[in-house]
Amino acid sequence: MLDMLTRYRRDLHRIPEIMFDLPETRAYILNVLKDSRAQIEVTEKGGVTAFFDTGKPYALAFRADMDALTVGEQTGSEFSSKHAGCMHACGHDGHMAMLLALCGWLETHADELKCNVLAVFQPAEESGGGAEHIAKSGIFERLNVKGIYALHVDPAFPVGTIATRPGAFMAKSSEVYITVHGKASHAAEWQKGVDSLEACADLYLKLLAMERSIDPSVPRLLKFGLMKSGAALNIISDKTELTGTMRAFSMDTFNWMKEQLYRLAKECEEQYGVTVDIFMPGGYPPVINDESLFEKAKKALSRFDFVEMEKPEMLAEDFAFYLSAVPGIMMKLGVGGCEKLHSPHFMFDEEALVPGLEALTLLAQEG
Repeated sequence: MLDMLTRYRRDLHRIPEIMFDLPETRAYILNVLKDSRAQIEVTEKGGVTAFFDTGKPYALAFRADMDALTVGEQTGSEFSSKHAGCMHACGHDGHMAMLLALCGWLETHADELKCNVLAVFQPAEESGGGAEHIAKSGIFERLNVKGIYALHVDPAFPVGTIATRPGAFMAKSSEVYITVHGKASHAAEWQKGVDSLEACADLYLKLLAMERSIDPSVPRLLKFGLMKSGAALNIISDKTELTGTMRAFSMDTFNWMKEQLYRLAKECEEQYGVTVDIFMPGGYPPVINDESLFEKAKKALSRFDFVEMEKPEMLAEDFAFYLSAVPGIMMKLGVGGCEKLHSPHFMFDEEALVPGLEALTLLAQEG
């Protein structure tokens, strides 16, 4: 089993691709599944689904993400990426390997299950919201899918550990792009200009204070990682850009912060005579794990080191889009101490794929 999982993982690791542009990855998956008993479909945006229909009244779905990151690999591995500047630095190669192996297991075990099974190989998890396209395609309704599971590798846990929690698991997120427009002038004649940098700096501090005014027990964040302004040291800047991220588990909290952001921007315009443009893409909804599926998973995976996490994480995941269509649960699979996710040195312990596959088969058997 490890040989097969390792072969899939390494083959896929060599051919990382981005977002929806996944021709080699998709071709590899379709080739592995070409003789499958499953009904194979290519989704509108280039994903792949495999439906194992044994005439049961409902189905369970399992998700693996297909896309990689624009990261230049520095692992020195013999199976390093063949695509310069692109790498499976988030473990999606492992996710696909486990789901392909689950499909192989289903070839001979699907008839023994209480339910049908839908394997979903999804594009554009890192960006692009590939899950949203699949969730809105109607496939879950058409195949009477009653729940969906996903495993994600995590170096924070020992090999073979399964970690998750009921309820809030990952955050609602949105990027925040703020552009403050002023008027340029020479610093010696600053009165003739409108200082966008000063206005934006003041707005930045007020936004941080607004976020910190929320009860500390309420999980949320508003952080900015990039500010760009000006063209010369002695010229009043006519444009300043501030970019960050807003996250929360409660939509009420998220929407309140968003309202306050717009309110403070309006006050900034009035105080400094600038114009403030704000762009906040839709982002990903929060991942809220279904409590009944959590209990099922806890029972099915009792032989594992099953960790119930105390707190949700401020990370975001487009798995959340599936939860608008069906109940679901996302879990972490420990892969041992290694470089963090998204690092050019990320290389997990492939031994972890075996308990990962076992977890998927047990969840399928639990029904």
